[in-house]
Amino acid sequence: MAGISRQAISTRWANEHACVTYLFRRRWPLGFKCPFCGTVQKEVAPAYTVVCRYCRKQTSITAQTLMHGSKKELTDWLQ
Repeated sequence: MAGISRQAISTRWANEHACVTYLFRRRWPLGFKCPFCGTVQKEVAPAYTVVCRYCRKQTSITAQTLMHGSKKELTDWLQ
């Protein structure tokens, strides 16, 4: 991220909730889209693990990324 200071990065992703919200909105900008049934749910609150209201399957914001299964906290990944 060129042009952003280390201070700004530390402030933007200061806690786990801020990281979860950021990743959720980056992954599903138009609302949560279930990777199993394809249903879009716009009223889902950002969370690390999301359960589809229709097929009841779970997915996470880090699924199919380098962060998936990592022991590192999201704050460390994003900073």
